[in-house]
Amino acid sequence: MKIVSPRERAFSILHQVETEGAYSDKLLGILHRDTTLSARECSLVTQLVKGVLERRNKLDATLNRFIAKGLSSLPTRIQTVLRLGAYQLLELNNVSRSRAVSDSVSLARKCGHEGTARLVNAVLRRVSEIEQEGREDQAAQPPLGTSAGKTDATQPQPAEPKQSVPAPSEVQDSVPSWIRDRITLQWGSDKCRRLLTAFDSPLPLALRANTLRITVSELTDLLATDGWKTRPSRLYPSSLVLLSRTNDKKLHELRAFEQGLIYVQDEASAAVVPVLEPQQGELIVDLCAAPGGKTTQIAELTNNAATVLAVDPSSRKLHALMSNCARLGISSVTTVAADGATLVLSRPADRILVDAPCSGLGALGKKKDIRWHRREDQFSELIALQEALLSRAIDLVRPGGTIVYSTCSIDRADNEEVVTAVLNRTEGLAHLSPIPPPAAVGELGMDGASMRIWPDQHGSTGAFVCRIKKRSTDETAR
Repeated sequence: MKIVSPRERAFSILHQVETEGAYSDKLLGILHRDTTLSARECSLVTQLVKGVLERRNKLDATLNRFIAKGLSSLPTRIQTVLRLGAYQLLELNNVSRSRAVSDSVSLARKCGHEGTARLVNAVLRRVSEIEQEGREDQAAQPPLGTSAGKTDATQPQPAEPKQSVPAPSEVQDSVPSWIRDRITLQWGSDKCRRLLTAFDSPLPLALRANTLRITVSELTDLLATDGWKTRPSRLYPSSLVLLSRTNDKKLHELRAFEQGLIYVQDEASAAVVPVLEPQQGELIVDLCAAPGGKTTQIAELTNNAATVLAVDPSSRKLHALMSNCARLGISSVTTVAADGATLVLSRPADRILVDAPCSGLGALGKKKDIRWHRREDQFSELIALQEALLSRAIDLVRPGGTIVYSTCSIDRADNEEVVTAVLNRTEGLAHLSPIPPPAAVGELGMDGASMRIWPDQHGSTGAFVCRIKKRSTDETAR
């Protein structure tokens, strides 16, 4: 299908998320670099994609009322068309109902056939009626496509309202019930409600200043001249948060981007590396380096005067990381395509960062598709990987060296439980180390050796950071 309109682009991204397990934030990042699209068109696509992923439970519950065998009985492409159309009808005030329906019918015709196009038209008109009149009892009308007890058995049929509609809390929260239940069990129902509200709230764009080339004050002024008003980050002193802009310039069109003066990095992510306290002249390993935000931050904080080793299994991702290094003027980074859990070094590292793969349950606001990609039965596999990476880091760091373990999760299984399990197996070889005060910007735990950044409290993605020290030779001897 030839992609033309923003709605078709949104459909394409949503379909890739659904069928290929693609990550919406990465696809939207590519979209924003497309020179054929205006900033306004990119914003519309972003709004549609994120909105459909956020409100999927609510959309599905509504659509299921009008489809005889349920939404899941339809081809995946048509499910996506219906969700996209229903989102515009139910959630957007600036889109006309007739336009939302007609565009959806056109999409259905392109990726389906005339029968599915008629179905999309009928279902979305019923959704439009409910939204317009504000009465869900409209769903009790006789099902569309049933005249004198006859139906067209060759086509999917709209149906009477179903009784098995998701519970209101699940519909409104728009996360799978296992996520809501897991958060509630660990942190309580009040905290769960606040977190789910935060996950569905817009996250501001955060820009880290490349301090090798510019000061934060200078960057603030430069962005202001380009019409971008910012404020200082509350979590990392060299980052700025976008407040407003007076033009439609895309990020890559800014002078600050073209000149390698900024790196797009979430505030919580930028708060991790200061806990590591990287120093000039050291060998510092980023054991899970891609996409490279923390790797380049280490290089900046050490003024390009440390040996920074970026490790990742993907050569393609490491190539992209080195392209960013070139844009930022970073020369102290070397890459190794390897599994961090089995990495071998020629000499012990001074510091190692383990920014481990995780459930992502702190990043549901940024990475909307995690809600639908992640399954609870994946935790055991993730935990095994996390423990292997942290154990290897302890092996690779020198006596007295520092390890920082971090995730973008708020779940204890990704965090405290992994750290505790690994330290218990080291038989005293490593121990928790208090986070230095300037870097302690989150909620402290584990006797001050860990911190958690909360989406509802800090206005960022969620994160967990823990600082560990390998015992020195003298300590081990005692």
